[in-house]
Amino acid sequence: MDELQSLLGTYIAALERGRTTASPKERVDYDQRLAAAAAIGAALQRRDAKELKRLVDQEERAAGWGFLVGKDGAAAEAALTQFVYRARMSGATFAA
Repeated sequence: MDELQSLLGTYIAALERGRTTASPKERVDYDQRLAAAAAIGAALQRRDAKELKRLVDQEERAAGWGFLVGKDGAAAEAALTQFVYRARMSGATFAA
């Protein structure tokens, strides 16, 4: 779980960096993604595999429907991809 917390932290940091340089319209997207990341973090802390899977799937879909602009946005997308991969490979999203 420590690795997943670290990867989620990387994702959140990338989102925060991108938000600081985003236009007001783009900040809405960053705010939505930050809220989703916070919910993912809470599910991870509770070790709620079912909810974690639902939230990770939801966030991955959201990333697929829209993208974050610029190099900071690309860094956030890459961090999310890495987090999703490790969450699934670690078994953290497998409901018992």
